[in-house]
Amino acid sequence: MSIPPKIERALLWTEFSAILSAVDVKPEEYREDFEALLEALVDRPFEEKQRRVEELARDIIRPMLAPPLPATLRSTRENIEESTRENQRGN
Repeated sequence: MSIPPKIERALLWTEFSAILSAVDVKPEEYREDFEALLEALVDRPFEEKQRRVEELARDIIRPMLAPPLPATLRSTRENIEESTRENQRGN
């Protein structure tokens, strides 16, 4: 049983929007990219469309995400956090 096209589009847009909104990106700004992708995948199974929509969303947000901290900074941060917790327990 296949999903009706309108329902399928709504499900995919909801997922796409949720991924972008989670990092404060306005999904409406990428509506054309979303629509173009769905048009290119019109005859493909839902699972493939879903996977490709997720990939598109990740490709959009990847440059906006902060890179991981270098190991030395992570260690320093962890030490500061631990010292803070110890100080709070002592008060």
